[in-house]
Amino acid sequence: MKHFGTGAIVMMALLPGALRAQDWGMSWLPIMVPSSNEFPFIALGADYSVPAPYEAPYVSNGALSGAAGVTFKGSWFAGVRFRAPGLMRKWRFDVRAQAIREKRFGYYGIGNETTFDRSLSDREPNFYRVSRTRYFGQAEASRRLTGPLWASLAGRVQHTDFEPLSGLSQFGLDAGGQPVSEGDASARLSLMVDTRDTEYNTQKGVFLEVGGKVASGGDGYTWIYTNLSGFVSPREGTVIAVRVAGGLAGGTPPLSERYEFNTWEQDRNSLGGRFTNRGFPDGRFGGQSVVMGNLDLRHDLLNLGDLGAITLLVFGDAGRVFEDEDFSLDDLHWGAGGGFALRLLRSNVWTFNFSGGSEGFRFLFGWGWMF
Repeated sequence: MKHFGTGAIVMMALLPGALRAQDWGMSWLPIMVPSSNEFPFIALGADYSVPAPYEAPYVSNGALSGAAGVTFKGSWFAGVRFRAPGLMRKWRFDVRAQAIREKRFGYYGIGNETTFDRSLSDREPNFYRVSRTRYFGQAEASRRLTGPLWASLAGRVQHTDFEPLSGLSQFGLDAGGQPVSEGDASARLSLMVDTRDTEYNTQKGVFLEVGGKVASGGDGYTWIYTNLSGFVSPREGTVIAVRVAGGLAGGTPPLSERYEFNTWEQDRNSLGGRFTNRGFPDGRFGGQSVVMGNLDLRHDLLNLGDLGAITLLVFGDAGRVFEDEDFSLDDLHWGAGGGFALRLLRSNVWTFNFSGGSEGFRFLFGWGWMF
């Protein structure tokens, strides 16, 4: 972590003197980070941060964080991130860099009608898997325009490698047994309306984001999207949360873009997994465009206030992707289930999801709420 400490010194030197005088502190902790279609990463994280006022919607005014981890099947990651939602009035900053290899990312082909053959998967364990390695850096600056209205500008560079695993695989068949290597650079502009009470454990409010980006990957492409979520609390300890989101690509996006849904200060896989559709694995559906909807009922079984909580979770997810076809809500892929969440202190949330879809039962471990 030598370079992490050096980065902290450099980052602090760039801040105004009044901000450097705030009460920054360092913490080290072992963590478990969700991984695509395998046991979570076993990781070590470090956090150099200054706490926010209690009534703020975020936990830290600023934080420089680093983490690295591995799995038992050859996946690994290392990353560093600087977030500053409260260091400068009316401004937010988010700068990050990461390298990550997911040895068992899903690949079933492209489009909404791809099939899953369980007997084939049993005979060829890697048939629906691919190794995905990504290296990316992103810088994002957000400005409060008025009240809950924000504008954000982000720049990102990324390199992605897809490599077939041993044995017969769908990716190997589609790519002729060869790896696929892609580069991409993009600029994204977003507008947000945010009335949530907190960002980390939302009880009430609305979040609406609309945005678009231009990018160089493939032969060049564009991407426009929206992300709307709402939260109501009919009684203390109970939250009903709803989200509707979608994105439309133009031009010829690269393969990597078909599996990503990146929004304000967040990176998500497109359709399938703990952040989009819990009835299917990460990488299940990839396409140029996507639409999704999610419904959560979260009810506290035990609430210890700021010390933590145990929460019952019931959910339903639906969505589909599009590849060279018109928009339609036909042939949605549904997932539903339940589980529980553990909250430690105010903002550390782990979810344990037991779900079912058209392709059977699955268990998904998550860090943080789905949305």
